[in-house]
Amino acid sequence: GSTSSDKIGHVRIETSSFDGEGMLASAAAQNLTEVGLNFKQVNGVNDYKIETVRISTSAGTVIGALSEIINRFSNTLGVRASYNVMATGGTPVQSGTVRELTINGVVIGTVNDVRKNDADGRLTNAINSVKDRTGVEASLDIQGRINLRSIDGRAISVHAASASGQVFGGGNFAGISGNEHAVIGRLTLTRTDARDIIVSGVNFR
Repeated sequence: GSTSSDKIGHVRIETSSFDGEGMLASAAAQNLTEVGLNFKQVNGVNDYKIETVRISTSAGTVIGALSEIINRFSNTLGVRASYNVMATGGTPVQSGTVRELTINGVVIGTVNDVRKNDADGRLTNAINSVKDRTGVEASLDIQGRINLRSIDGRAISVHAASASGQVFGGGNFAGISGNEHAVIGRLTLTRTDARDIIVSGVNFR
C-alpha cells in the first residue's frame, strides 16, 4: 500500500496514507469495505496473511479491530500496530445553524445558533450527547477548530444539509453536505529493528 516510512535508530515505522488517492474525507465512503493485509518477508523469508476486517461506521467493524489482530500476532509478524481516526476542521467553527446533522447514521438533527469557535460549546455538546451511540467524541482545539475522534477506531461519517455544513469549517469536513463523507484514519505499524515493513493487501492504501 501507499505508506510513509520513517527510520529512527533501529525502529522502523510505516503509516498508511490518510490523504492518498481515494482517501480524501469527502469521498472516502468508497473505502468502507473489507481490508486484508499481507505481511511480506516478515523474518526475511516468510509471508503471512491476516484475517480480513470490515471497515465501517459500526462498532466492532473498525480499523481498531485490525490493529488488535496485528498486535495479537505481533511476535510472529514482528510489528506493533496503532491507529488514529480523527477529523479536524480546516478553519475555526463558523457561526450559523447546522441542519439535519447525522454522525455515523445517528440523527442529531438541527443545532441552532452555533457561535464562532463554538464559544458556548453548543455544537460539541450536541455531538457528545450521542457519543455512546456514534462512537465519536467532539472537542475544540486552541484555534477554535472542531475535532471529531473515533473512540474505538470505527470510521467517522458526517452529514449536514446543504450549506449548513460550512459551520464545521471545511478541512476534513469538506463534502459533508453529500452522502460520501467518511474518515477512515491512519494505521501505523512499528517494528523494533531496521528491516522494512512490507505490506500489501486487499483495499489497503
